[in-house]
Amino acid sequence: MKLEKLDSSDVAEVYEIEKISFTEPHSLASIAAAIMNPACEFWVLRDEVSDGQEGEPAKKRIAGFVEFWLMYDEAHVVDIAVRPEYRRRGLGRRLMNFLIEKSRDGGAKKIFLEVRPSNATAMTLYGQAGFVEAGKRVKYYKDEDALIMTRDL
Repeated sequence: MKLEKLDSSDVAEVYEIEKISFTEPHSLASIAAAIMNPACEFWVLRDEVSDGQEGEPAKKRIAGFVEFWLMYDEAHVVDIAVRPEYRRRGLGRRLMNFLIEKSRDGGAKKIFLEVRPSNATAMTLYGQAGFVEAGKRVKYYKDEDALIMTRDL
């Protein structure tokens, strides 16, 4: 699998993963707009999959993605998601390690994110990556507060 910058041809596929992965997904338009924002780092993890036809080239499929913003000396994680059939293979951890490295290389001193307290999988991933709880945002989501988590670099 290979990490590559989001391309305009990837937007619809990323949106499909977004809708599957999140209760309140970002819109197709906001994903498309991210490409134009110089502060936004939006990367996809591609997998080559064969359709079983001998002699046919493998097709590239997005297994997961990460979106984060680098602003001054901070990074803000917007989204990290893995397609359901690729979960539990360490890809979320791979995307998280990539964003930590890329944030550090971009001059960030701290990374922060918001997460649903009910999202145990994400909470475990972030905790294992060194993030700690730093507060909460009341009514951040329609049905739930958000925990703010940070990690120093």
